[in-house]
Amino acid sequence: MASKGIALLSVFLVLVVPSQAQECPAAEDILPCSCNVDENNHVKLDCSDVTGEEELASIMAKEFPSNEVFSLMIQYNMNLKTLKTTTLADKIFTEIHIQAGGLESVDAGACLGSVSTLKKMDFRTNKLTVYPFDEIPQYTSLLQLRLGGNLFETFPHISSPTLEFLDLHGHDFGAIPDGALSDLPSLEILFIYRAGLTEIPFETFEGTTKLRDIDISYNEISRIEGLTMHGDDSYIIADHNQIVSSGLSANSFTGVKDYVSMWNNLVDVFDEATWRPLLEGGARLDITDNPLKCDCTIAWLVLNGTLMNQLAYEPTCSNGAPIFMLDPSLFEDC
Repeated sequence: MASKGIALLSVFLVLVVPSQAQECPAAEDILPCSCNVDENNHVKLDCSDVTGEEELASIMAKEFPSNEVFSLMIQYNMNLKTLKTTTLADKIFTEIHIQAGGLESVDAGACLGSVSTLKKMDFRTNKLTVYPFDEIPQYTSLLQLRLGGNLFETFPHISSPTLEFLDLHGHDFGAIPDGALSDLPSLEILFIYRAGLTEIPFETFEGTTKLRDIDISYNEISRIEGLTMHGDDSYIIADHNQIVSSGLSANSFTGVKDYVSMWNNLVDVFDEATWRPLLEGGARLDITDNPLKCDCTIAWLVLNGTLMNQLAYEPTCSNGAPIFMLDPSLFEDC
C-alpha cells in the first residue's frame, strides 16, 4: 500500500513541476539588440538598431542559452538590406517581424532553419523585390505571411497547406495569374487592397475553401464574380473600385454572412437578384457613395423594412436623397 502511495506522489510531482524558465543571452553579448522573456515564457529579441546584415549575423552566430527564440523584431531599420542564407545562423524562430525598413531581398534558405517552427513571417512595408516563394510549402507550421507594401512586380504563386493569412497589399500587380491562389486550402484572410488590380478572374478562389475575409479595396476592379466566403463572420471589403451593376450577379457574394462594403463604386441599379440573397442571409451592406437610381428597380428593397435595416450608414440616391427617407407608398405600383 505504501509503495502505491509513493508511486502516486511521484506522478503528482512530475505533473506539477513547472516548465523550465527561458533565458535571454547576456545583454552585453547582443548589443545593440535587446531581449526579454514575456509572461508566456517566450524569448523575444529586438534588433531594430543593428547597423546592417553583418552585425545581425555576428549577433546570431553567438551562443545563446537556447537556440530556440520565440520572435525576432526589426522595425524602421533602413540599413538592413538583405537576409542571407547564413544571417540567422542556427537560431530557430516562431515569429519573424522585419517591418517598415530598407530590406530588399530575402535569400533562398534564409529562414529555413525554422522550417518546422515558424508560424508568422512579417516583412511588411520594406523594399523587397526578391523573396523565395518556392520555399513556402516547406514551412509546415506557417500560418501568416505578410508581404504588403513592398516592390514585387508580379503577383506570386503561393502554395501552402497551412497558411491562413496572406497579405500582399500595396503593389502594382495589374492582374492575378491563373492558379496563383489555388494551392492555399487553409487560407482564411486575404489582403490585396491597393494592389493595382484591374480584374479578379472567376477561377481565382476555387481552391480557397476556407476563405472568410477579403479586402480588395482601392483597386480598379469593375466586376466581382465567384467570390465564395465561408464562416459566420465572413466579409468582403471592395471600397473605392470601379464596380458597376453589370459586373455583379447572384454569385458575387456567395456565403457572406457578416458584411459587404462597396463604398465609392459605380453601382447604379439595386438589382434584386444580386442583393436580396445577401441581405436575406443576414449580412450588412454598405453601398454609400454609389450613383443609385431610386426608381422601380429599388422598390423590392424600399417595401421591405427588414431588408432596409440591413443597409449600413446612410446610402443615398444619385440625386442625394437618403434611401432611408424614401416613401414606400410611392413604390407600391412598381
